[in-house]
Amino acid sequence: MQMIPSNILSKSQVLRQFCSNIIGFVALLLIVFFGCCGKVDQPSLSKEKVLTQPMENAKQGEFILSLSKDIPKDKIRSCFHIYGILRLELINQINHSYLLIIKRDPGLEELESLAKEKLPIRYIERNQTIKKYK
Repeated sequence: MQMIPSNILSKSQVLRQFCSNIIGFVALLLIVFFGCCGKVDQPSLSKEKVLTQPMENAKQGEFILSLSKDIPKDKIRSCFHIYGILRLELINQINHSYLLIIKRDPGLEELESLAKEKLPIRYIERNQTIKKYK
């Protein structure tokens, strides 16, 4: 009679271990999937809705513009010149972010659509002030 070494698993043990691993993997996938989705009855806030809502702390005619690559200021000025640029200032060189102050505010949606046509834009948003509470 030949002895089977104790470190070799039988077919049923291998199958049981495989099924256990599959069940654990499926459970992990379900947790990740349903954890990311959130509750069904909660309304989700998309980025578009958040940025287009009127904000009481946003400054009229002031926008933060972030570009995906560095381009000359003249090209940015030529894109928004119809709104009367009062100031265009580089505020973050790494992210290519600018403070854009214009005389005639057409609204965020119109500026965003114009910028997407002519510039490599990452995002545009209204400049907001932070209020200090005592």
